Amino acid sequence: MKNQYRIAVTLMLTSLLTAVFSVAYAQPTTLKSASGINFMNGGIGREEVEEMRLVAKKFPLQILLSEGKTGTALADVELVITDNNKQTVFTLHKAGPMLYVDLPAGKYKVTGKYNEVKQSHVITLIAGEKSQRLILNWKSDVVEYQPEEVTPQ
Repeated sequence: MKNQYRIAVTLMLTSLLTAVFSVAYAQPTTLKSASGINFMNGGIGREEVEEMRLVAKKFPLQILLSEGKTGTALADVELVITDNNKQTVFTLHKAGPMLYVDLPAGKYKVTGKYNEVKQSHVITLIAGEKSQRLILNWKSDVVEYQPEEVTPQ
């Protein structure tokens, strides 16, 4: 009976340690789009943000998606990138809050759609130069709290 207990405890501890170490040393995953473009999407939670920031310089285009004056992170943005010839080179339906895209040098139009509101920006990526950061921020429908001034009586 003691041996069965020891084996069970050992297996549980081994499983737990394996899970802890795999999470602690997990590297962000670079994905490839249908058009063959490498990208990384995420940034939910402090650990994921830190992991993405470690590899950010590898991506010529870094897009941050947010809402409102406080910059609340968005994770459900439909994003389309077209080249100078108006050809779609990248599409992601659930982008954000951080999206890194490995595009070749060139001129691109980045269009994001959130809650049926679109916004677009044109960017130029130059080979050998540092990454371009683009922030797409949508106005919030939520009224932000404004404390009233209290006058002493």
